[in-house]
Amino acid sequence: MTLIELYDRTPVENIVAALALKPEKIIYVGSDSRKIRRSVPYYKKILEGRGIRPVMEVNTVAKNDLESIVAELFDLIESAEDDQLVVDISGGDESVLVALGMILGCCRADGKNLYAFRINVVSRRAVLYSIQKGENGRKKIERQQLDFSDGSQVYLTVEENITLHGGRILSKGINFPIGDAAAEDVRAMWEICRRDCSAWNAKIGVLSGAVSAYSDTGKKFMLPENAFGTGRNDVDRKLWNAFAERGLVIIDRKLSRDGLIIFSYKNKIVDECLNKSGSALEYFIYLMGLEKREKAGYVFDDAQLSVVIDWDDEPNGTSNEIDCIFMRGLVPVFVSCKNGDVKTDELYKLDAVSDKFGSGYAKKMLVSTVYFDPASRSYDGDRAVQTLRDRASDMYIRLLSLAHTMTEAEIGEDLAKAVR
Repeated sequence: MTLIELYDRTPVENIVAALALKPEKIIYVGSDSRKIRRSVPYYKKILEGRGIRPVMEVNTVAKNDLESIVAELFDLIESAEDDQLVVDISGGDESVLVALGMILGCCRADGKNLYAFRINVVSRRAVLYSIQKGENGRKKIERQQLDFSDGSQVYLTVEENITLHGGRILSKGINFPIGDAAAEDVRAMWEICRRDCSAWNAKIGVLSGAVSAYSDTGKKFMLPENAFGTGRNDVDRKLWNAFAERGLVIIDRKLSRDGLIIFSYKNKIVDECLNKSGSALEYFIYLMGLEKREKAGYVFDDAQLSVVIDWDDEPNGTSNEIDCIFMRGLVPVFVSCKNGDVKTDELYKLDAVSDKFGSGYAKKMLVSTVYFDPASRSYDGDRAVQTLRDRASDMYIRLLSLAHTMTEAEIGEDLAKAVR
């Protein structure tokens, strides 16, 4: 099969048909030869990663010259060596689509089976159109409904989605699979954090500072007894005991001695969450997205957290960190997690990254705790909070507020609503 792909400014439109149909050859047709040739290597990398290795060609047509475009497309179809041609009409320049419509209405395509294909990026349902001759000799269009929504082939991973848009992942957080023991550690830390998110931020900062002030061997860490106290800059004994009781920090009784506690973190995730105050919320939201199920299966096909994205793979180029990225088929959900203050700059950053790496289909969400809680000492005031709500609404950023007061089921459902 040869796929004739009408090049579209929206990157996902240029690869979705190839994922669905797995052609032996793809001919990209468009007016901007330079842009197409710059994009094709990204498509090739993704497809080859799936075991799809089509021959790829670029056919340039004149911009807005309908007569010339018709001639180019007609010659392309007539001269194609493959006797099975599928034209993807999911995207493409308007002039090219008009020209294609004219050709499909009159093209003989002798000896060839000529089809038009259209797929919805969100639903992943498609229609394959074929032109046939009826009993009266007149042409008629037959439709075949196709469904690729099971996620077996028409989907993108987080990394593939970033690659598709010309970026690359510089680093990411520690992932764990569904059902992994790490999930209970995340739940344990979030349960402690949610009791008083503002206090958590301050106390984790003090604990991290106290631990880092002493040498370690890479696995064992030290805390002097005099680091504990009731002052603002003292390690909170009650918090420390909660970590120890749950096995999040493991005290080495043999090495510990009077005045000095020798300990280790249970694992790298615990290490990160007890040294970076915002990580507990990020890991919990990642877990909620990972575990959220619907009748047919899990809501999201892929999930990553703490993803640092290089926009264009250029030295000293633009890069951003996104707390969580979920993929539902071909649709990315970019999530910013804030366990304290929320600055309006965060909305603009989230909006910019979603626009760059979302193909116009991206969903955006801000998950927060105490910033929207009038009962919290971190509440920024009615006016400031309403201003942020209004700006988020203008940018189509979904707000999941007061996460610390919600159940797991409520948070999971709110995440799922972003892609429904």
